[in-house]
Amino acid sequence: FVAAAVDRPLTERLDRAAGEIDGSLFESAHDAGLPAGLIGDLIKAYSYDIDFQRDIHEGDSFEVLYERFDTPTGELAKPGRLLFAALNVGGKPMAIYYFERDGDGEYFTADGVAVRKSLLKTPIDGAKITSGYGMRVNPILGYSAMHQGIDFGAPMGTPIFAAGNGVIEEIGQKNGYGNYIKVRHNSTYETAYAHISRFASGMKRGSKVKQGQVIAYVGETGRATGPHLHFEIMVDGQHVNPSTVKTVASDKLNGKDLTAFKAMVASIATQRRTLAQRAEIADQSGNTQLDCSHQHGGCQN
Repeated sequence: FVAAAVDRPLTERLDRAAGEIDGSLFESAHDAGLPAGLIGDLIKAYSYDIDFQRDIHEGDSFEVLYERFDTPTGELAKPGRLLFAALNVGGKPMAIYYFERDGDGEYFTADGVAVRKSLLKTPIDGAKITSGYGMRVNPILGYSAMHQGIDFGAPMGTPIFAAGNGVIEEIGQKNGYGNYIKVRHNSTYETAYAHISRFASGMKRGSKVKQGQVIAYVGETGRATGPHLHFEIMVDGQHVNPSTVKTVASDKLNGKDLTAFKAMVASIATQRRTLAQRAEIADQSGNTQLDCSHQHGGCQN
């Protein structure tokens, strides 16, 4: 076998995907033609505000605008950035926009408030909640006890993310928790991660971690009936329900950045309308004879 690099010119363009959610957001977005990598970006961007296990229902809808790079034959070579997204969840529209400043990009609401919050509600991808916060019968001990976190069932070795920027305060074996990490984010918030199979490279007490950084991997160490992540949030030293804790936005645009952002929002609105109209015309073209002899079609140049 002989390997060779073949340079082919790619054409950059904007594309739009939209639809109604039937089943899961991932499946519906995939059916609408959104590349899988961008679906992951979409889910991560909304993971601060939406519990994808409980908040999404059939009948909710989505719309996204994204960059794509096509081959000379019009086939997708690679996706670019997810520039805009809107989820309509329970009748409540939630729109976000990608905006870059000082070389770094992140998502903001239409008012210029950062989507990124101080803490992630779900520090793991593709997981299913297997046990909620509150009193329950412990499946191993057999008696009722307070479950001070949320359990996310996931395959062994699934990456676990730091829920926010902070410093590792505890790491190692901890009683029934098995392998355990506690991160202090500030004077108010701490998070804990338990039943870990192994820690990520370089993790130790005092290590600084960034939000979304892989700090460990799912396991079933300690008292566990199967592989899962046990996730806790502490506010002022007291355990709280991770699914209901209120966290604050990390940033807000102002001054020249806000002016530039507002101009970009207006531009995206125009591009969305144009692409939606093209899609509507394309959908209708199969039902109408567009030639000069057709009474209603007229002539196309």
